[in-house]
Amino acid sequence: MTAMKENRHRQSAQKGIPVSLARRDAVLAGFKDRFVEAQYIWTSFLLDHLIECRRRIGDLDSMVVLIVIGLTALRQIQKVRELEGEHVALGFMTAEMPHNADTVNAYSIANITGIPRENIRRRLTDLEKKGWVEQAPDGGWRLGRSENGRSNAGNDLGELAESTIRRIADFAGRLATLSDAATAAAPTDGGTEKFRANDADAVVGALPGELPEEQVCTGHTIDSLRPGLRAERRHRIGARAFDLAAALIGVPVSPTPAATPSGDVALLLQGMLAEVAAQELPGPGGAVVGLELNLQAAPAPGEEITASLEVTSVNQASGVARLAARVIGEKDRLLAEGQLRVRPATSPVRTARLLRGGLLSQMHPHIQRIEARAAALEPIAIAIAWPADHDSLLGPLEAARRGLIRPVLVGDPERIALAAQEAGASLDGVEIASATDPHLAAALAVAMARDGRVRALMKGSLHTDELMAAVVSREAGLRGTRRLSHVFLLDVPAYHKPLLVTDAAVNIAPDLEAKADILQNAVDLAIALGIARPKVAVLAAVETVNPKMQATLDAALLCKMADRGQLRGAIVDGPLAFDNAMSAAAARVKGIVSAVAGDPDILLCPNLEAGNMVAKQLTYLAGAEAAGIVLGARVPVILTSRADSVAARVTSAALARLVVAAAS
Repeated sequence: MTAMKENRHRQSAQKGIPVSLARRDAVLAGFKDRFVEAQYIWTSFLLDHLIECRRRIGDLDSMVVLIVIGLTALRQIQKVRELEGEHVALGFMTAEMPHNADTVNAYSIANITGIPRENIRRRLTDLEKKGWVEQAPDGGWRLGRSENGRSNAGNDLGELAESTIRRIADFAGRLATLSDAATAAAPTDGGTEKFRANDADAVVGALPGELPEEQVCTGHTIDSLRPGLRAERRHRIGARAFDLAAALIGVPVSPTPAATPSGDVALLLQGMLAEVAAQELPGPGGAVVGLELNLQAAPAPGEEITASLEVTSVNQASGVARLAARVIGEKDRLLAEGQLRVRPATSPVRTARLLRGGLLSQMHPHIQRIEARAAALEPIAIAIAWPADHDSLLGPLEAARRGLIRPVLVGDPERIALAAQEAGASLDGVEIASATDPHLAAALAVAMARDGRVRALMKGSLHTDELMAAVVSREAGLRGTRRLSHVFLLDVPAYHKPLLVTDAAVNIAPDLEAKADILQNAVDLAIALGIARPKVAVLAAVETVNPKMQATLDAALLCKMADRGQLRGAIVDGPLAFDNAMSAAAARVKGIVSAVAGDPDILLCPNLEAGNMVAKQLTYLAGAEAAGIVLGARVPVILTSRADSVAARVTSAALARLVVAAAS
């Protein structure tokens, strides 16, 4: 049973300060006649503050990044102090943060701020050099701490903090003067034609104006509610709705619908009932003051469920109504039942009827499962060529900590030790093979793989060309029987399984023979990941064969090669454009009958430019997490970008571990 207690306003740094809606609307109405004065006060404050921040911090992107990390620290410290009813004051101590305090990663900062991730990483590097931020062992970022317990940024920017407080105080004082004048001049009925002050429980929004009646929600009042009044809504549960609910409360996703309902299921069903209450019964202006819900079963992904509310009693004296709540699955399967207590508005509130917004969970369960599968195997020795910076060193060390690999660090011992010291990492028990420069480190790492001392290679902070030149050397390299090719593993939040994209890093303009090797390398990797018969979509700009478009000819020939057994272990279809490769609905519209459309495991791209753009667009626009590996040599080669995170390097190590296991 879950219960949501009656909400009562209280002031705290965590919850914020309640706003008087009536006063706010009156002030807004009065400001219409003082717009220029109000705009001048705000823009003057903002301009002065931004100019000083840029002068003291360096650039506005760095300021925004520092603010996001600083807010994380403030929330952590307030959690500690809130138990004693205290608040965070100026000069707070970062030493008060718990040992396992939350950090924030570059992807989250980019998602919050809209700043490109490459820019975020550069700003983090700059801030780290100043000592204002530091990277935690989990790869996330937090405020850098000084010996006196304060943040280094707080020490260095003390004057900025003091001047900011004075500027905010001046801004608040000037705004209060204007606000008082506006309130005094406001109409006595508390509103105008555009702003309406409602009671404290009402949901205040823009009036719908001339919208058609079917696009308007009108809330019930306590007087209009009567026993027996009923409302319901139906939804089909998306496959990843459980991911989102679990992410919000920090619990694992419920594994099967037959399992005992857990926290994610409770949140999901409560949310559906809350939607009915907000938009139907009592509707706009009402407030849910209590909920008791008995969970009976969990819905299945794809199941259509119905959430309903029915008025059982109305108390005019207290202004509270009781509603019976039920959530029913298909075939009348009872999922939950209980009771809501609601307080309707005292006068009707009308708002525009809003469609449910789309939400996308940023969880990456496919990568988590791949790493768990690799961690269950014995770790393998991997040579890391020239790990001379933060991420190229912490990546293999973290992979070793998780039991994936036994790293052999190949490079200058002094530079490796310095990088470890700066990262706060220990090299105890880690093997180091000495090489004085990146070229020699690449050659030594390749020689170790050729002699069987290591089972895979990982690129450190040297250039890709330096490592790959040693790998493909005819005399001393690791050439195999196939052409080398690169495969991206992408965990895309909007896609239902791992997605492999190839080739986005090695082969610039492959011909048919090269594409056959590229395809077979990717299929072998998919099988190593546990995909019994992977589905391959051979991409082109169109889904029909056009003699003037070489990519469509190659796609058709690759399909026929698969039919004849020249390509093994996969279902291959093409040419397919990206839309009908990824969407079965798009394929149906175009009359394409395909076992691959809407369900590919592998995207074979026509050339490097196309592959690189597909992978990076999915990463930066669709929130995918990526890892990469080069196949076709005698051992797998983890070819990470210098911008790759520690997490990406760990996942790439897991891929190498699974490839080695499949080969042996």
